[in-house]
Amino acid sequence: MKFAKWKQVFTRTKVISFVTASILLGGGILTTNPAHAAGGTALSRTGWTASASVTQSNGSAASVVLDGNTTTIWSTGTALTSSQWFTVDMGAAKTFDRIVLDSGTSSNYIRGYSLYVSSDGTNWGNPVVSGVGNGQMIDIRFPSQTKQFVKIQSTEGNGATSNPWKIAELNAYTGSTEAEVTYNFATEVNQGSPYVFGGTGNDQTDAGVIAALKGKGFNLTRLDAQMIGIVPSKLPGTTTATTVANYKAAMADSATGDVADPSTWNWEDSGLESKLNAYDSAGYKIMLVFAYTSPWLSYSGAKTGVPMDLDVYQDIITKIYQHFASKVDYWEVWNEPDNDSVFSLSGSPYTDRILAYRDMYYAAASGIRSVSATAPIGGPALASSYWTGWVDSMFNDSRIANDVNFISFHNYALNETEPVLNWKTYLANKGKSSIPLFMDEWNVQGKISLITPMDNMDDSAISFTGKRLIDNYKNGIFSTSLYSLGEGLNFGFWYTTFDGQLASKTRTWDVLANRIGLGTGQGSVKQTVSQVGIRSGMAVTNAAGEKVVAFSNPESFSRDVAVTIQNTGISGTSAYLEIYEASDSYTGASVKQYQTVNVSGGTISTTVNVPDNAVVAFKIKTGTAPAQPPAYVSPLPNAGLLDRSTWMASGGTGTATVNSTAKNAIDKYLDTRWTPGVAQSAGNFYQIDLGAVTTFDRLVMKSYGTGYAHGFSVYVSNDGSNWGSAIATGGSSNVIVNGNQANHDLTLPLQNARYVKVVLTTGYSGWWSLHDFELYHNLAKSASASASNAASGFPASNVIDGDNSTAWVSVNNAPTPHYITLTWPSGKSFSSLGLMTHNALGQGPTNWNIEVSDDGSTNWTSVASSGTVTWQYNTSTRELRTVSFAAVTNKKGVRVKINAWNNQWLHDAVDELIVR
Repeated sequence: MKFAKWKQVFTRTKVISFVTASILLGGGILTTNPAHAAGGTALSRTGWTASASVTQSNGSAASVVLDGNTTTIWSTGTALTSSQWFTVDMGAAKTFDRIVLDSGTSSNYIRGYSLYVSSDGTNWGNPVVSGVGNGQMIDIRFPSQTKQFVKIQSTEGNGATSNPWKIAELNAYTGSTEAEVTYNFATEVNQGSPYVFGGTGNDQTDAGVIAALKGKGFNLTRLDAQMIGIVPSKLPGTTTATTVANYKAAMADSATGDVADPSTWNWEDSGLESKLNAYDSAGYKIMLVFAYTSPWLSYSGAKTGVPMDLDVYQDIITKIYQHFASKVDYWEVWNEPDNDSVFSLSGSPYTDRILAYRDMYYAAASGIRSVSATAPIGGPALASSYWTGWVDSMFNDSRIANDVNFISFHNYALNETEPVLNWKTYLANKGKSSIPLFMDEWNVQGKISLITPMDNMDDSAISFTGKRLIDNYKNGIFSTSLYSLGEGLNFGFWYTTFDGQLASKTRTWDVLANRIGLGTGQGSVKQTVSQVGIRSGMAVTNAAGEKVVAFSNPESFSRDVAVTIQNTGISGTSAYLEIYEASDSYTGASVKQYQTVNVSGGTISTTVNVPDNAVVAFKIKTGTAPAQPPAYVSPLPNAGLLDRSTWMASGGTGTATVNSTAKNAIDKYLDTRWTPGVAQSAGNFYQIDLGAVTTFDRLVMKSYGTGYAHGFSVYVSNDGSNWGSAIATGGSSNVIVNGNQANHDLTLPLQNARYVKVVLTTGYSGWWSLHDFELYHNLAKSASASASNAASGFPASNVIDGDNSTAWVSVNNAPTPHYITLTWPSGKSFSSLGLMTHNALGQGPTNWNIEVSDDGSTNWTSVASSGTVTWQYNTSTRELRTVSFAAVTNKKGVRVKINAWNNQWLHDAVDELIVR
């Protein structure tokens, strides 16, 4: 147990006030120096008008936000809701890239918003930017727009705040800096805890995945000890139901083998013991929740009821503690007692929920204290992100006040900053700043843009979790736990693995916890002097003494962030940044790039690019930057897979369209799906518009379990109306089952079409669940392949078989150059050639020419050169390099002239060639 040292950490933590904090906002933040944030030129508001969805009765009109007077304030007059909006008509089209909202007060700002623009005030399209407000000044920056109308739509209310929404002034700017930050390493504002990188563990049972998540940086988990499953509901060896009376009798006689003897209990309930052992073995800190009670002990007859006998409840808690004490670090009493559905007063003598909880807490704490004087006990694990009445009552109860060793709450709202700062301010005012805060469940309702659902492996999940982790670390909370570390199917963002694979959002943990060292020990969070245009950012001296900076950009556009870092302690004039990125393109597992920066008087001034939906973090290093790392290559390239980013998808039952989730089958994330939501029947269809006539020759459809198409035909069209005859069929007879996966992989006659449709021809009782729909084109597959030499068992034909696991391999000490040649019986047109290999650092070609021939045998002409190629891996990971060139036509032959290769094993190897 390491709790004592962390109490010291929190004793030293400085509490940030709402006035002076650098508080996160949607497109920017409220800064300690608003003048610094005033990038760009303010537009004249002459002739502008304003309107709103609702205005306070007898209050100021919407137009006061344009009068230049911060004391005149528009207000909704009612609590903020997600249906409220505010619109400005600028009289004519204006060019602008920044909107600043001043609410005039510290508590009446908009909580969640989307900003729209329009030319006519009617057609708004998709939001330009969405975000979350956290204070009086909201500085929203976005790519430059030229429009007449601006609308700010509230996206969070209905409990987010009881306050009305107010605006004192609204200004628009042009020529603004995309984003700018200033950090000061001379001033500490908080101490950061490594246990921000936690996750709830009930839903994960795979020890291998648990260890893999630890490798990604997760280091704390929260598990339930469910009394209903642990304590026998029947007396051991009998059919007699357990009751309070016979349990108390067993307590009194202390006999072995009876219901009060923990050796008769089911410690493996819901896999608890195995899960706890797996997390412990992997090195996690563990919180165990005393989750509810047993129905036979409950006034309500359900596990969520108040215990009828607190002596029995205490005895059970004591024995659960004794059983798991060697592996558990923190003990939490109950879960969400403020939630009616999990804490019921039904049948009990209590009318006050808080009093009932205090009595239970006293019983639980008394049981633990009878065994251990130091075990950290806490709660109340509130469903509400901020409800001080519960904690006030606990602090005011002399029986338990000294045994409230931490405060815990859950947060499923978009705003992660406000609850933490509210709790810290509350504890400071109580003189209890040393008590750690646990946000032991966090997530949000599967959304970040507030419009588009966020998928488990979507890149927006990477940046969203980055925003949460950065802000929580920056605000000095002791621990936060993502809900959940479990295995999910079609439940989107809430889960961390799918079919045993780690979701891409775990890259965020890897970058922050591992690469820049925030998960290895206590860090020192430094002062944010100013920060605008980037949603989340912080500067930290990590436990190893390294100076690090992290940003998250959950926008659909990249940010060039002007970074000023003061008081770095660097005495020279040069330094460099060691940059890591978690994104859809970068795993964060290795350095993305080194960036040389200038230092003047200990201050660094530079610009760092943060791509859309990405987390970028860097260490500040002294000296000369090393050579740049190899360019990142996707570890599992799909040979010939067509780009799906512009495709449009639709589907239905044959009589009704079901388009709302059709995009899920072309989003490249296997944990999302499209389904018509009914039993499979002839006529169910899924259709793709490729946007233009496209060449393809292979179709792959991926499903899980029995959700594959049990009988279907494939059609193509150039107009979406005339489909002709089926070009392929399939179903149960040719499904490829691999574990849970059930795929169809169809080789098609070469097609040139804009539309593709799959229509079911057979019924089945289950739904059709299409997780991925892929089209491929690779001219190499229709070619004949030869090579100037080949090792035995590794022929040239392996480079055109569509199988990444086979390869052509040269003979040892092959002559230079040597060739792989593809020929066709008729002329082909193409403009690129991709070369895929594995163990590339040991056997990958490093320089080659691409040559073409009209007849496939003579007069070879070079059309492109690879230059010197650097590979990244020396493992089974496949890497792909594609060389593009001016399109050639009517060519019967193309060949790769290999001039050099990595010769660790005296030969070179190519897995696949992709010609398009």
